[in-house]
Amino acid sequence: MAGPPAPAGRRPRVPALDLPPARALALFPTRVRSPFPARALALLPALALAGCAFLPAEVEEPPPTLPPPPVRTERAVYTVRRGDIAEVVRLPARLAPARVRELYFEQSGRVRAVRVRAGDRVEAGQVLAELYTDEVEYGLAQARIRYEKAAVALEEARRQQQEGQRQEAGSADLARLEAAVHEAWARLQAARQRLAQEPTEAAGLEVEAAEARYREAVAALAEAQEQEDRPVPSLRTLVLDLESARLEVERWEKALAQSRLVAPFPGQVTRVAVRPGDAVEAFSPVVTLVDPTELVIEADVTSSDLARLAVGQRAILSFGDLPEVSGTVVELPDPGAQAAGAGAQPLRIRVAPDQPLPRAAMGMVGQVRVVLQEKHGVLLVPNAALRQYGDRTYVLLAEPRREVDVVVGIRGETESEILAGLEEGDRVIGR
Repeated sequence: MAGPPAPAGRRPRVPALDLPPARALALFPTRVRSPFPARALALLPALALAGCAFLPAEVEEPPPTLPPPPVRTERAVYTVRRGDIAEVVRLPARLAPARVRELYFEQSGRVRAVRVRAGDRVEAGQVLAELYTDEVEYGLAQARIRYEKAAVALEEARRQQQEGQRQEAGSADLARLEAAVHEAWARLQAARQRLAQEPTEAAGLEVEAAEARYREAVAALAEAQEQEDRPVPSLRTLVLDLESARLEVERWEKALAQSRLVAPFPGQVTRVAVRPGDAVEAFSPVVTLVDPTELVIEADVTSSDLARLAVGQRAILSFGDLPEVSGTVVELPDPGAQAAGAGAQPLRIRVAPDQPLPRAAMGMVGQVRVVLQEKHGVLLVPNAALRQYGDRTYVLLAEPRREVDVVVGIRGETESEILAGLEEGDRVIGR
């Protein structure tokens, strides 16, 4: 039984049970519209050909260049010869001042002024820096007053002593003065008796004169006795007081001098470690002063190289474009300083040149080659020909081509001494 007819304008429903979907759709074809008009499709080939005109022209690449065949290098061939060889140690060196002084205040305080800067040239006795000295100046003034008072007291005591000595010289007449008093008294009594017997004017005048002489004798005796009993100050005590006052003045004067940092010799300031207002401790380095007119050669050395060095070893000195000069090791680091500064302070040796270095200037850097040992007229072979395999040292002979073990003596920078294994004239192949 057929179903109801499909509405107009709609695709008829495909009976699900009567026909397969593909066949049912074939019974009801639909019109498919192309998204491009027919004319546009006709223009596509022309547009494609026109677009090719805007592409860059093709460049023909050159054929690849093949790498050149490897060049076969021939190994160098060396001839064993006789010559001189030396074992040397190369050390970095510099020209340093022989006199270097770390200057410091001998007392703590606060910096009042700094008179120099790094790089300044100074003269001996020139003030470099100062501390505040208000308390020191006050103490010095008080000490000078005490000294003046002690000096005055001692001078007065000495004057009194001199007077006492003069009085002691007159004290020998003390008995004479006493006798004079007794004599004047006796004469006075005699004059009074005569006046009593004969009361005349002449007798009265004689009594008055006797009384005057008696009073004078008594006064002289009393003055002599007073001088004899007057105490004289101890000069030894006053001398000790004066010496104590003098030492006090010197102490304050030294403190005042220590508050000023003075250049001990003419030279150049290389470092200033303080500024005005800074607090400094006693004996703490403040200024570094060097003498640039007297230079020495210092070389840095490691502890391992130091064990091979000794005073008196020959050295070769080279500084820039200056000509090389021979020299001698003259000073090694102090063993105590080395132990105390191990790992912290650099180890330095000093080398003295056999002749002055021309145009030498402080701070120049160079190199010192210390000769540890040297031999003359020994068999030598370039280091480039020596081969090593474990503990074995050998060379490769050129003719006949074979390996030969050798015993090496001194190893130089470019050549080594051969103690056994080769003869003069042998040819060896380099590595």
